[in-house]
Amino acid sequence: MIEKLTSLIQPIVVEYGAVGVFLATLLEEIIAPIPSPLVPLTAGFFLLPPDGAFLETIWQAI
Repeated sequence: MIEKLTSLIQPIVVEYGAVGVFLATLLEEIIAPIPSPLVPLTAGFFLLPPDGAFLETIWQAI
């Protein structure tokens, strides 16, 4: 079930960036079965660069 939800949220987050995270959070609040940590985890996984330096990644996250 979580795989399906992640695959539903992933294109929104990747295509729209921060606005996509906001939209996915709204979707999360409307549809009760979506676990609340799923959207921020998905956003962090897809929006933050994996090869960036630690401080640079933290700065982008803030």
